[in-house]
Amino acid sequence: MEKKLRELIKQAMIEKKNTGNDIPYQTYKNILEKAQKSAKDARENFISDYRIFEAVKKEIKQLEDTLSFYKPGDNHYENTSVCIEIARQLLPAQVSNEEILNFLRSNNIAKNMGVCMKALKEHFDNSFDGKTASAVVKEYISAL
Repeated sequence: MEKKLRELIKQAMIEKKNTGNDIPYQTYKNILEKAQKSAKDARENFISDYRIFEAVKKEIKQLEDTLSFYKPGDNHYENTSVCIEIARQLLPAQVSNEEILNFLRSNNIAKNMGVCMKALKEHFDNSFDGKTASAVVKEYISAL
């Protein structure tokens, strides 16, 4: 994934040079920097896919927080929205609520938040949103 991200940065640099559009370049660069810092903080010698996905999620969260300060139609709002979409394209396809619930039920996972979240992490890896999964787990636990 790191190789793919670096290639995207190179392509975005060419686009920036040719068109003046630096939004993709800045987005990819920010994500790579976050992933590098995360790997360095964890004393890892390479940037794992996990670190990149973690960085993408952090970038999206930060951009969504920034977006709340702008109004639709504003140039900053539009640019920030584009950055969010660019970042989302780097994430693997996210599993649906139904898939999460079916997995929990079919594997008869203990009705405990920690146990459920650990099982989801092991099974789905980076293809689920923690906030969404948490809501589904709460629904699963509360069902009789």
